[in-house]
Amino acid sequence: MSVLSLPELPGALLEQGVTLRRRGDGDADFMRTLFFSYRQPQLQGIGGSAVDNLALLEQQYQLQCRHYQQLSGPLAWGVVEMAGQPVGRLYLQQREHSLHLLDLILLPAFQQQGLGSALLRAVQAQARQQGAAGVSLYVEMANPRAMQLYQRLGFVPMAMQGVHLQMLWSPT
Repeated sequence: MSVLSLPELPGALLEQGVTLRRRGDGDADFMRTLFFSYRQPQLQGIGGSAVDNLALLEQQYQLQCRHYQQLSGPLAWGVVEMAGQPVGRLYLQQREHSLHLLDLILLPAFQQQGLGSALLRAVQAQARQQGAAGVSLYVEMANPRAMQLYQRLGFVPMAMQGVHLQMLWSPT
C-alpha cells in the first residue's frame, strides 16, 4: 500500500498546540472512542437498549475498519492532536487526479471552534501544491453542519449516492 503525505498544518494551528501525525497501532482505543462519539448521537430516538446500541456501534466500527483496510492507492491515516492528546482523525486517499477526504472527525468538545475548517484548508493547500484537480468527499445528508462547512470552503455538490452527497472543491 502506497503512503500519502499528511497535509502540513498552518503556523496558527501549530501555535495552538495542534499537530497531525500518522495513526499508529496504539491508537485503536481512541479510534473506537472517536467513532462512537460521532455515531452514538445518531442512535438517539431509534430505541433499543444501551447494550444493543453499543453492539450496533461496535459492528458499524468494525465494518468501517474493514472497508478502510480494503482501500487501495496512496493513503494517509492521520491523528489530530491538541497539546499531545488525540482529538480527531483525518483520512485521505490519493485518487487519479485529486485528493479524496475519506474522513474528518473531531471529538464533540473540539467541534465548532474552527479546527475542522483549518484542517480542510490544509488539505486544500496540499491539493494545490500537488497540482491536483481538487478535493472530493462524501457528506451524509443528515449532517447539515458538515455540509454547510464544506460549502463555506468552496465545495460544490456533484451527485447523490444513497444517503451521501458527493462534493468537490477545485483550486481554480
